[in-house]
Amino acid sequence: MTARVTIGVPVYRGERFVEETLRSIQNQTYEDFQVVLSIDGPDPICEAICKPFLDDGRFRMVVQPERLGWVGNLNWLLSQVESEFWYYHQQDDLAHETYLEVLVQSIDRLPSAALVYCDVVPMGRITDAFEPEPPVLGSAAFIRQMTVLHQHLVAFPLRGLTRRQALRTAGPIPTNSTGQRPGGQRDVLIGI
Repeated sequence: MTARVTIGVPVYRGERFVEETLRSIQNQTYEDFQVVLSIDGPDPICEAICKPFLDDGRFRMVVQPERLGWVGNLNWLLSQVESEFWYYHQQDDLAHETYLEVLVQSIDRLPSAALVYCDVVPMGRITDAFEPEPPVLGSAAFIRQMTVLHQHLVAFPLRGLTRRQALRTAGPIPTNSTGQRPGGQRDVLIGI
């Protein structure tokens, strides 16, 4: 039987943070999920760090035979989704223990929604100016939407809970010249 949520974690040279990240996933109050770890090319250090999590039946690990790049690895993970919902989790992000629970409750209340997401709070080494998260909690729906459009952090939707049908409709993520995410930043995912 498939879990209700598939959590995809692309891993590449993640030895500094991946253990703490996987522990934050493992400690979610909502437990009906499976985690697919995709290590982007052979990496004995990350493989060893991730291996103890395989004792938890919700976790599985695949080591890609060659480097796919961030976009390629994420697209591979997207192709593995058979569950009702998908949730992307970056190798260096931490999630509040109720994050997934809040997302599932929200999408269950909104059956027509393709995607729900919560606030993301950046932490760690940030070199560029950062706009605070949109102050939308408790506002009217129109005001929330306009605020998100005007003061958005593009990482919010990517880290949300998405219906599988929406993934199939959208198709794979287009590639770019590098396929990489800028480094030096961690995010904390907060369910509100």
